[in-house]
Amino acid sequence: YHAPFHGDDQNSKSARIQLSFKPVTHFDGLLSLQYSKETGIGPITHPIPFDLEGGNLPSHNRQDLGDPEKWPAYSPAYINSETLDLKWNFIYDGLPLNATLTYLGGWDQIEWHHGQSMLGYQTFAQNEYPTEWNHELRLSSPSDQPLFWQVGLYYFKEDSHLITSWFRDYNSANESLWLRFTFPTIKSDSKAAFAQASYNVTDTLKLTGGARYTKDTIDRIGTFDLYLFGPDNPIQPPVNGSADSDKITYTAGVDWDLTDVNLLYAKVSTGYKAGGFTGAGQYDPESLISYEIGAKNRFNNSRIQLNLAAYLMEYTDQQLNQFSDPVSGAQTVNADSQIYGLEVGFTALVDPIGLINVNGNYLHAEITGFVPPPGYNPNISASIKGNEVPLSPKWTVAGSVEHTWPFLFGGNLTGRVEAKYESDKYFSANNFESTHQKANTKENVSLEYQHKRTDGGTYSIQLYARNITNEAVLIDAEEVYTGPNYGYNWAPPRTFGVRFTAAY
Repeated sequence: YHAPFHGDDQNSKSARIQLSFKPVTHFDGLLSLQYSKETGIGPITHPIPFDLEGGNLPSHNRQDLGDPEKWPAYSPAYINSETLDLKWNFIYDGLPLNATLTYLGGWDQIEWHHGQSMLGYQTFAQNEYPTEWNHELRLSSPSDQPLFWQVGLYYFKEDSHLITSWFRDYNSANESLWLRFTFPTIKSDSKAAFAQASYNVTDTLKLTGGARYTKDTIDRIGTFDLYLFGPDNPIQPPVNGSADSDKITYTAGVDWDLTDVNLLYAKVSTGYKAGGFTGAGQYDPESLISYEIGAKNRFNNSRIQLNLAAYLMEYTDQQLNQFSDPVSGAQTVNADSQIYGLEVGFTALVDPIGLINVNGNYLHAEITGFVPPPGYNPNISASIKGNEVPLSPKWTVAGSVEHTWPFLFGGNLTGRVEAKYESDKYFSANNFESTHQKANTKENVSLEYQHKRTDGGTYSIQLYARNITNEAVLIDAEEVYTGPNYGYNWAPPRTFGVRFTAAY
C-alpha cells in the first residue's frame, strides 16, 4: 500500500472476568463481563475504476487486479471500536418432576468507527452505536429419561443510531461531502416461543419433533443526503421504513442406532429470516425447507470415523444483495433457489503417521426463480434466474495430518499440516466475471509444545504459518455504483505467528 499507511493493520485488546457461584442447593449461576477494543487501519478495499462500455455502465469483465499486496490508497482509513459485553446463565434444577429452569441472556454496547479508503482521495466514514439485549427462558425435563422435552421463550431487542458519510479530499482544505446517512432511530426486536421433544421408542430408535413461532419488527427514521449539486441542495431519497414479519417453523427427525457404533438419521426442518427494507425498497421474509439423511460410523475401536450426509434445501424468497443504481445504492431482492449436496467426513488414527482428517463437500446451488421488484434497474442488474447462488463453490476438500511426540520436561510436541481446496465461486448473484474468484488452495502448518503442570493447569507455545504458498484469494468482490468502481477485498497473505497460552 502507498504511504502514509499500510492496510489491514489491526490491533486488538480484550479483558474478561467471569464469576461462577452456587448460593443454594440446585442453583448455579455464571456471570461474564468482557471489554474489547480494536484499533488500527483495519481491512481496506482495493478499488479499480469502472471499465465503461456504452454510457456509464461497467463492462462486468474480469479486471486486472495487479499486485494484491500493493495498490494506491491515498485517503485515510481507520478502525476504532469499543465493546462492553455482559452475559449471564442461571440454572435451577430443583423443580417438581426434576425439571430444570434456565435463564440466559446478555447485554452489549458497541461504539464503532470505521473509515474505508476509496478511489483517489475519498473516504467512507461509518459511525454506529448499537445497544442489544437478549433473553431466553427455558424449562426442560431430565435428559436421561425416555422422553425429553423443553419449552421456552426468547426476546431480542436492539436500539441503534448511525452517521455514515462519504467524503471527497477527506481531512484536507478541499474536503467536501458526497453523501451522508443520518439515522437517529434504528430499532429491531424479535420475540419467539418454542417447544421440542425427543422420545426413545426403543433402545435404538428415537423420534424428535419441535416447533417455533417468531415475530420480528424493524423500524428506521432518518435522512439520506446526496450532494450531487453542491452542499446547499442535497437530493433526499426516502429512507424511513418499517417491516413486520412472523413465521411458524418446525423440525422433525428420526435417529436409528443400527449398532453401538453405527447411526442412521433423517430430518426435515424449516427456517425463516425476517423481511426488511433498504433505501431502494422493501424485501420479503425468506423461508427454507431442508431435508437431510446421513450416517455416523465408528470402526476399529473408534480409531476410524466415517460420516456421510446428503441434503436438499429449497429457499423461497431468499434474500440477496444487489447494487441497483448510484442513488439507491445496494438493494436486497428476493429469489427462489435450490441447493443440494453431499458431505463426507473421514477421521483415522493411523500408526505411526498420526491423526488423519479429510472432509469433502459437493454443492449445487442455483437460483430457480426471480421476479424483479419495483425500481429494479435491469441495465445494471439483469435477471439472475439460472445463476449460481453467491459464495457457493461446487467442490470443497479439506485435509490435515497431525502427529504428537513426547518431548522435553514431560510435555508433548504436536505438528500439524493442513490444506483446503475450494473450486471457483461468485460473490454476486449476477455472476459477473468482475465478481468471480477462481479455484484456489491454501496450506497451513503449525508446531506446538504443550506441558501440563502438577496443579492441573497447562501452558503451550505454538509456531504457525498460514497460506504458506502466499496465494492471493479474494474474500469479497462487488461493483460499487456509488464509487463508481470495482471493489475487491483480499484474504490475508502468507502469515507467520507465535502464540502463547496458559490455563490455571
